[in-house]
Amino acid sequence: MSKQTGERKINPQLVFYLLLALSIFLVDQLIKQSLALSFLPGQGFPIVKKIFHITLVFNRGIAFGLFPNFPLPFLIIGIVTFVLFFFIQNGLNKGSKLAISLISAGTLSNFFDRVRFGYVIDYLDFRIWPVFNLADVAISLSIILLLWQLIKHRSGGRNSEYNDVPHTFPYRSDKCI
Repeated sequence: MSKQTGERKINPQLVFYLLLALSIFLVDQLIKQSLALSFLPGQGFPIVKKIFHITLVFNRGIAFGLFPNFPLPFLIIGIVTFVLFFFIQNGLNKGSKLAISLISAGTLSNFFDRVRFGYVIDYLDFRIWPVFNLADVAISLSIILLLWQLIKHRSGGRNSEYNDVPHTFPYRSDKCI
């Protein structure tokens, strides 16, 4: 809050990451809704024949159809991550904020499907990989980004961004056993 006016100052970085998460959530939901209204499960159309198709699939597992009877713990982890983001976001570097924004968008979009339908709507079909959706892409990119930061940090690739911010993630290698 501002001492003089009693007003809260809006953090533009937080607004950016929230808008990014909201945009991914909305685009994924719009695509899912459009496909669910236009096709039956298993139906779709080719973008590049025999390579990449849009195919409507109802997924009762988590990302890429893994763990079909075990989604609840993964959903809880995603929701807790999203909530924690608002409490610790000032102590995170930009890469971690981006990753949490992506994982939050993906988790919430798939959670929204699961609450509404009892399954997640997937549609990106590369024919050599299980069908997935934009939310899964966001989650996967966030994990890759967090792992890349961890590897970069642990290998000594520190930059001023890491040195200026409390080390919430990646953790400080000098504190490791």
